Amino acid sequence: MAKSIYDYIQFVLDNWKTSTLGLFTFSGYILWLANRIDTQSFVSLLAFISTVGFFSMRDPK
Repeated sequence: MAKSIYDYIQFVLDNWKTSTLGLFTFSGYILWLANRIDTQSFVSLLAFISTVGFFSMRDPK
C-alpha cells in the first residue's frame, strides 16, 4: 500500500527533533564533501549533534 506525501510530512512533524538533527548531519556532510569545512569542524559538528540528541531524548515510561 502506497503512502501519501501527507503521511511522510506527518511523520516528520511528529518526530521533528530527530528530523532536525538529521538535517544538520546531512548538511554538515554535504559541506564536508564539498570541502567547505575541514574534518575537525565536521567532527565537532557531529559531537554537538550527538550531545543535543542525547539531551533531547524522551525518558522511557
